[in-house]
Amino acid sequence: MSLFFLKTPFITNPPHNITYSFIDKWLKQFVFHQKAKDRIMQNTPLKEKTPFWLDPDKRAILYQACTFLMVGLLAYYLISNTIVNLEKQSISSGFGFLTREAAFEIGESTIAYSAADTYGRALLVGALNTLKVSFIGIVLSLIIGVLIGVARLSSNWLFLFFCNCFSGMHCFTKAFHLQDRR
Repeated sequence: MSLFFLKTPFITNPPHNITYSFIDKWLKQFVFHQKAKDRIMQNTPLKEKTPFWLDPDKRAILYQACTFLMVGLLAYYLISNTIVNLEKQSISSGFGFLTREAAFEIGESTIAYSAADTYGRALLVGALNTLKVSFIGIVLSLIIGVLIGVARLSSNWLFLFFCNCFSGMHCFTKAFHLQDRR
């Protein structure tokens, strides 16, 4: 016998054409709608529980955790493999080489350097040379850019022709439309 008949004493004998499963389904729907009506009266939203695999927020967290785990495992594999291979070939790692003698010359340097200096000093000389060359390149490109930009404002067709060729534009478009400016 169904729980429906145990909870409702006023129905003792159901009609024979109604099955117990139909009555149970009807009771479940009635109870669900009654709870929904109660929640509406209390002004609280009705939450339907969605499965974990159908909730996009929970799936996103799962995907991020899996990605983080895979990247961590890959990093562990690469680092452990590198350490094992370095030990097999008796190669030391670290920054101890910076204090050893470099034994090579650098052609041009902003600070004093000789072959008897350390690798650390050689790296410092290389960084300073890079900064010097970068600064010179920035200044020269600024000067050339300003000169080309000002020369493009000229009404001289030869300046326009060379400036357009230099800046990568079509060489003849502005040079041959010079008559329109006059």
